[in-house]
Amino acid sequence: MKKEIKKVILGMSGGLDSSTALYFLKEQGFEVLGVFLKFFFFDEKEQKKRIESTQKLCKRFGFKHLVLEAQKDFEKKVFSYFLNTLKQNETPSPCLFCNREVKIELLYKLAQKRKIPFVATGHYARIKDKKLFKARDKQKDQSYFLALLKKKHLKKLIFPLGELSYSEVKKIAVKQKIEVPEKSSQDLCFINDKKFDQFLEKELGRDVGEIVNAKGEILGEHKGLCFYTIGQRKGIELAGGPFWVVGFNKKKNQLIVTDKKDSPLLLVRKVVLKDLNFLVKKRKEFEVEAKVRYRQSLAKARLVVKGNRAELLFQKPQRAVTPGQIAVFYKKDLCLGGGVITNKA
Repeated sequence: MKKEIKKVILGMSGGLDSSTALYFLKEQGFEVLGVFLKFFFFDEKEQKKRIESTQKLCKRFGFKHLVLEAQKDFEKKVFSYFLNTLKQNETPSPCLFCNREVKIELLYKLAQKRKIPFVATGHYARIKDKKLFKARDKQKDQSYFLALLKKKHLKKLIFPLGELSYSEVKKIAVKQKIEVPEKSSQDLCFINDKKFDQFLEKELGRDVGEIVNAKGEILGEHKGLCFYTIGQRKGIELAGGPFWVVGFNKKKNQLIVTDKKDSPLLLVRKVVLKDLNFLVKKRKEFEVEAKVRYRQSLAKARLVVKGNRAELLFQKPQRAVTPGQIAVFYKKDLCLGGGVITNKA
């Protein structure tokens, strides 16, 4: 009896992780369609290198390769969200929305169209029983960036690197002579090598206003509220610093700062969330561990759900909680979901 061939679509960026994931899928007996999602933010030279790299690797392993246009989807669903969030003086989290609305969604739709049962990426995370879990390598874990995925995505997803450490992946890449472009990816990949402030000034312009302390005393001028985020220290050009951003007075176009790193103005216990996304069955209350940004350590909290909003009540105050960013909550290694931080009850 002929053995059934398992088919999978692999999203490939040309980087180390997704390229090495191709090798692991081959070793697991999959027939892979390697897909390069073509975004507008790569310069032509870099994009050509990455496409050629993924094509070459697929050919070497005997697999087909496809370039999929993703520019319009990215501009409509991620880039516009990014700018609109900044205009509201909030801090966007484009990677989470890009994964949900563009990267994984386009691969998912292609898999449906071609009747391919699985979709894979080079993310460090794990799928068990159609649920999302942290990667084995906790330092490299990327489940935070996947917390806004749809449940339908989890039914098809495979993460070949989830059980491996990053050092193991690098060793295998060297052993298998997997060559990738030297230029690594970055958080805001669509900005390329431009300085963030220059990018914002071009897209949103300057809107000069006053910098004040908590008492309302004028300390200087800022170049536009969209250039700052809660807890930020760099870029506040005041003598006698350092200073940290603690808030905004949007009506008066004022940036509020403090010269105390551990100011109570930077600490909160209750975080209000909107646009909730659950990857497990929704309940009214959860005892969780949560983080309000990717690099933050998990902290114990109670999640109280009220419709499509929730209150995240931390046991200990959290520093520099920023409207617009994403709070993600866990039960041990299981990712329960996430929500957008808002300062509106």
